[in-house]
Amino acid sequence: MTRFDPEVMREIVNDMFTPLVVRQHGVQGGERLRDLLAALRRIYRFRSAERFSAGLTVFASVDGTAVEFQGQPGQALEPDQVGRQLADGGVLQVLPSGGLLAWQRTPDTRELLELGGRAVVYVWRQEGESFATEHGFKQVLNPNGHPSALAPPTFFLLADALNYYEGHLARHSTCHILQDAWYDDHRLLLANKCIPGSFRLRRFIA
Repeated sequence: MTRFDPEVMREIVNDMFTPLVVRQHGVQGGERLRDLLAALRRIYRFRSAERFSAGLTVFASVDGTAVEFQGQPGQALEPDQVGRQLADGGVLQVLPSGGLLAWQRTPDTRELLELGGRAVVYVWRQEGESFATEHGFKQVLNPNGHPSALAPPTFFLLADALNYYEGHLARHSTCHILQDAWYDDHRLLLANKCIPGSFRLRRFIA
């Protein structure tokens, strides 16, 4: 399948978004971005992004203090509890200690932009990932073929993994093997197996 290194992707995202965050929130904002990316690594280790069907918002307040979201205090969770408590999605605050506070709801655009004025805010939706600022949303570019640029999907059944490979990677040739299978970029004809150095279809049908 596609070669994927989530650590490398997190470093890329950190390098891309740190200047943006620092311009808006100062050096403390850059520190909170690192806290947030570290928390995402722990969260997505137990539940992949696409399983949060209603979306997931993860934020770290610049001053590091626990906040009330919509007037309600958050519920303290461990990373391995997020999938059970926020089955369809919700909101998480990352504390400087690494702790997580959770709310079972999906904020609207106005709430996200308002939150982006005082926190580093990561937003996962089925259409993609972004960071919310008080001025708008900055998309996280995703070159890997997986739903999330920051974490590979997780599967409990081999059949689910194969179905995902067929529908999301093989079909769009994001698999590094199938990228060489086509005659040209139009992907209408397979490469001739008789041409030296070309892709050998026999490897797949043998």
